[in-house]
Amino acid sequence: MSHTFKIVQLATPGIDSFALYSVASVYDYAIKHGHQHRAQRSVLIADMHINWSKIAMLQDALKEDDTDFVVLLDADIIVADMAKCLEDFVAMGSGIQIWMPEDTPLFGGHRPNAGFIIVRNGPQGREIIDSWMSAARNEGKHLADTHPRNQLVYWNFVMPRYKAVQYLIPRSFAAKYYSIFEYFDKKNRFLWHVTQTKGQGRERVMKKLYLAGKPNASGLETVAAALKTTEGWVKLT
Repeated sequence: MSHTFKIVQLATPGIDSFALYSVASVYDYAIKHGHQHRAQRSVLIADMHINWSKIAMLQDALKEDDTDFVVLLDADIIVADMAKCLEDFVAMGSGIQIWMPEDTPLFGGHRPNAGFIIVRNGPQGREIIDSWMSAARNEGKHLADTHPRNQLVYWNFVMPRYKAVQYLIPRSFAAKYYSIFEYFDKKNRFLWHVTQTKGQGRERVMKKLYLAGKPNASGLETVAAALKTTEGWVKLT
């Protein structure tokens, strides 16, 4: 059975130096697989950390009800395997509403990372994301601005209620990037999540990974032109 997917990314103008390569990489992937892809250029919640605009962005995308699944990818992610299908992930587990990769052992393991999220676009999928945002403003407010913000609130106030409909994607598919992984441990790699490098170093690493993926010749130029829009949604595919 074939499903439809919408991929969304929060890429505000202040991070364009590296987000350009992430959005271009995801753009190439979306073109290859026929998925919708768009980037949000604005902060959506002024009174909370920018990371909460990601969850608000998911809420907005799910309200449209025009695809079977909505996929969030962080703007520091590069697609490592263009052939890997999102369909493969949603086939994992039965009755699942939300898929996320397992986080690093540093934060306890067996907990999801919020840099890659697939949500089934239906009543319960929307309920999960709505409850996540609600928890950040209410019972989990004391954790909403403590790193790792989205994850702390999810782990403590959302996951206990919805664990039966959550699937943890094996960490190998979307592990955090370390240079040694380019030479070892490439098994199953779908995404590089470049969280460990900051500033110009992050831009350099993401550009290198993007180019290593033999990108669409016009993709970077297309995305750079699209990102000249500095507010609201930018439709890429």
